[in-house]
Amino acid sequence: MAPKLAPVSPNPTFPTNYQILDAVPAALSTQYPSVYGGIKVAPSTPGESDLEINSHFVVLERVHDPALETEARSAYPAPLTVAFQITPRTAVCLQDIANLVGTNKPKMQKLGIDVVGWGNESMKVNVSVTNCSAKSQHLARNWFATRFGSAIVVSVCQKVPTFGPLLGT
Repeated sequence: MAPKLAPVSPNPTFPTNYQILDAVPAALSTQYPSVYGGIKVAPSTPGESDLEINSHFVVLERVHDPALETEARSAYPAPLTVAFQITPRTAVCLQDIANLVGTNKPKMQKLGIDVVGWGNESMKVNVSVTNCSAKSQHLARNWFATRFGSAIVVSVCQKVPTFGPLLGT
C-alpha cells in the first residue's frame, strides 16, 4: 500500500474559467511539495476545439497520493481532465540539476564539453552540446552520467544558436 501524504496547507479557493489553469499547478505544488513533480498539457486528440486542447493535464508524482488525486480531480471539473504519472524526480530536483549544469559550464568547457543549452522537461533535464566526434560525445555523456545519472539526457552535435538575419545565397 502506497503511503498517504497529507497536504501541508489548506485547500485554496480556485478561480473560475481559464484562470483555474494557472491556479491549480501552483496550489498542488504548495500543498504537496513532497510528491508534486510538475504538470503539463497532454497531447490533443483529433477534432478537439481550442478550449478542449488546453484541458488535458498530467500530474507528475513521486508516489501516488489519493488525496492529491481527489484534490486535482475536484479542481478540474468536466470538460477538463486530469491523469497521473509516477516520476522519479520532483520539479525542484530537476531545477537544482539544471542550475548545477549552469554553474559547472566553465569546468565542462575546460574539459572540452561545449554546452550550448539546457532546460527542464517533465521528467529530465535536457542538455545540448556541440561535441560531435565519437570521443568527445563519449566524454560529454560520461561526464553527465557520472554526476547526474539518468536525470539528464545529452543531445550531441548541436549547433550554437545564432540571432539576427541569415546572410547568404
